[in-house]
Amino acid sequence: MARKIAFAIYLVVAIVVMAFLLALNSEGVRVTSDADDEPEVRPGPPPHPVPPPPPPAPSGALQRYVSRVRVEGPYSDRGLTVFTLSTHSPETHVNYLTLDEGSASGQLVVQEVGGGSVPVLQAQNRSDRWAFVMSGELVAGGKQNRALRSDALLPPHSTTWFNLPVYCIEQHRWNSGARFGSAKAAAPNTLRSGLNQGYDQARVWTEAARAQKAAGVSSSTGDVTVLYTDDRTAKQVDEIARRLIRLIPRRQYVGLVVARGPHIVSADLFANSSLYSRLYEKVIRSHAVEVLSQTYTGYPTTGEVHAFLNRVHGAYQTVQPAPNGYGRTLRLHGNGIGGEALEHDGRCIHAALFPQMVRPIPMPHPMPERDQRR
Repeated sequence: MARKIAFAIYLVVAIVVMAFLLALNSEGVRVTSDADDEPEVRPGPPPHPVPPPPPPAPSGALQRYVSRVRVEGPYSDRGLTVFTLSTHSPETHVNYLTLDEGSASGQLVVQEVGGGSVPVLQAQNRSDRWAFVMSGELVAGGKQNRALRSDALLPPHSTTWFNLPVYCIEQHRWNSGARFGSAKAAAPNTLRSGLNQGYDQARVWTEAARAQKAAGVSSSTGDVTVLYTDDRTAKQVDEIARRLIRLIPRRQYVGLVVARGPHIVSADLFANSSLYSRLYEKVIRSHAVEVLSQTYTGYPTTGEVHAFLNRVHGAYQTVQPAPNGYGRTLRLHGNGIGGEALEHDGRCIHAALFPQMVRPIPMPHPMPERDQRR
């Protein structure tokens, strides 16, 4: 009898223990034994949510202007092709003073800042017109030749000196000199594209050396302007540019898209036909200098040109004040396009657009306090 009672008590205890263990397991608690030598795995905290990408560029002055232009062409010579852009409603009818005009008349003065600072020059517009300087334009003189890093507007009758962000394009010269004149040229297109998309100074020097090597010329100071001043290359550039320019009708265009073979390599859009007419040859020469001994075949369709321009609607953009505070600079990247545009009073003054070639790098305007000369 005692055995039966003990056995009944054992069964009751066993049932209670099993019920307790089952209850624990149903609550998600892992029960381990001494023989279980695997580490207990518990779920970690939920991962931090991944922030969404920034929204595409809103519909600003550049996007609206692109939507209004018509594409004409092609005008092609040996595979270097130009498509012209026209519109019935230009952004403005302001007659801007260009760097070449201001430099020749002495009304646009560009000089070193103090004793000289590689990444910045200063300028003063003494004319009675707004002055426009284009990113990639070259200035010669001072302590070393430079390329303008960004578009800029300078107000008429300036009494203030305005900073112009620049890159050095003459690595091995730093000597006496203060004033600059226009070199009447723009940086070769590949370099100009890099200036607009985040090259640092070391990359600029590397590309400058590559361009000289490709053209078969050299400069003891590593000066990019030798591409346009060497007798042989200057003649070749002029011949290539002239043949292409002769094909382009003399109409009131506001921009141009340039292709090498079937590949679009740049697009420039200006505020009006007057500004275009004084700068488009400089843009064409920046391409001619890179095709001195090359011939391409084919060219894109007008539909492909429209598609390239329309990439601005899906690109991302960062906005910052223009170098001297007049207008704002838009830097575009993504959606297969890169470059920058200058807007002023809600109007697009100029846009330089290129196939996206590098990851965009933050590009604050350089300050004159830091001397970066080498």
